[in-house]
Amino acid sequence: MTMDYNFLSKDDSLYLKGLAILLIVLHNFFIKIPPVTLANEFFFHISFLQEAWNNFSVTESLNIVLSFIGYGGIYIFFFLSGYGLSKKMRLNDDPFYAIKRIWQLEKLLLIGLVVYLIFNPLSFNFLHIINALSLTNNFFVKNLHQIEGSWWFLFCLAQLYVIFYPLYRFIGKNKNNFLLIIYLYVMLAYIGSPLSILLEDDEFFYRIFIGHIPEFCLGIFVATYENSLPLLQNKKTYFYALTVGIIIFILCQLTFWLWIFSGLAFVAIFISSYKLLKGYVANKYIKYLGKISPYVYIIHCVLLLHFFTDMVKNSSAYEKIMSCALWFCVVLLAGGLLSKLFALPILKRCGDK
Repeated sequence: MTMDYNFLSKDDSLYLKGLAILLIVLHNFFIKIPPVTLANEFFFHISFLQEAWNNFSVTESLNIVLSFIGYGGIYIFFFLSGYGLSKKMRLNDDPFYAIKRIWQLEKLLLIGLVVYLIFNPLSFNFLHIINALSLTNNFFVKNLHQIEGSWWFLFCLAQLYVIFYPLYRFIGKNKNNFLLIIYLYVMLAYIGSPLSILLEDDEFFYRIFIGHIPEFCLGIFVATYENSLPLLQNKKTYFYALTVGIIIFILCQLTFWLWIFSGLAFVAIFISSYKLLKGYVANKYIKYLGKISPYVYIIHCVLLLHFFTDMVKNSSAYEKIMSCALWFCVVLLAGGLLSKLFALPILKRCGDK
């Protein structure tokens, strides 16, 4: 066993971010055009699977598959956040490092707000902007959609940053503490998800940080013990993880009792697939997309999304795909330009340390 083994290199993380943001962007496009297929993202409902099955056709397969499971790219970002923060902590044990990273999220939100106000100048509301910058909009369903609902992920990530250090220290004391965290999550999920429905906010539990602690902590666990877990260096492990992950993810769509593990199952599928197929998906284009993924994420639902989706609602499957490709090129170009702009020395120095 190599003692300096890295489960994921910096390039691996960029490839995974590129693939994950691609899934997220395509999901958020196709979920808005017919045949509208909802996903078990924030809460479970068996009718969503039935709807996907009833709507399925060869011509609309891309639309339906991406609508139904494309949101899973978010789980990968939670995992990579926990993994990346933990790698940094192993080099420099700074209790406030993760909290300092919240400023990066604030900068992203400021970018998104500027783009949003350019395309929606009549929607300016100072209170809504303050609510968004508070990074707590995901706690209040009425506030969440005041500007851009897809930004819930940034709010959730900021909240996970706040509790990162205690989680990191707790998991680092004993491998079994990760299982204890999962056990506590399961108890909360079985109580919290039904309670959310009773409170008439059925998305609440998985819209806030608690619902995504498993993926985040899995990243912490892997980064903490990657040198002492020989299984991570065995290719057979990824075949088994991929197989089990697929089985569990399918079962997750059939019953709420397993659905709460869908995030972990998706991470197992995605990471294992990448490990097994790295030679086919690791290229400079995916890596570049990974580099600009924060900028792509913050603007992709704002930048002409409604124009493109409204334009093709009654079009053929081919026209929908072409419209999506055109929209993606616009988003990619804008994300690349923003990444260049904020790499300028005068802006890069603003809180990057």
